[in-house]
Amino acid sequence: MPVRKSAVESEEMKRFYEENPNFRTAVEQLPKTRPQDAARVFIPNGDQIIGKGLECVTINQEEPQVVFTEVAQTLEDEAKPVLAQLAQRER
Repeated sequence: MPVRKSAVESEEMKRFYEENPNFRTAVEQLPKTRPQDAARVFIPNGDQIIGKGLECVTINQEEPQVVFTEVAQTLEDEAKPVLAQLAQRER
């Protein structure tokens, strides 16, 4: 995966795409990507908390509103130590 925009169309990458055309698909889809939300990045285990909620809804067929009310509360609880650390650094 190229790490700079200028590398995407470099001669080396063009050769690589010719030999491995499926890799170009991933590069072409990069403009459609979005950064991860703060809960997944800054809250410890945030990704797993959200993923577990999605699993409850999609696999267990649980009520989304109920599940994500619980997920939101868990994320808020897990965020408290992070917010406390940030508050100490801002002093």
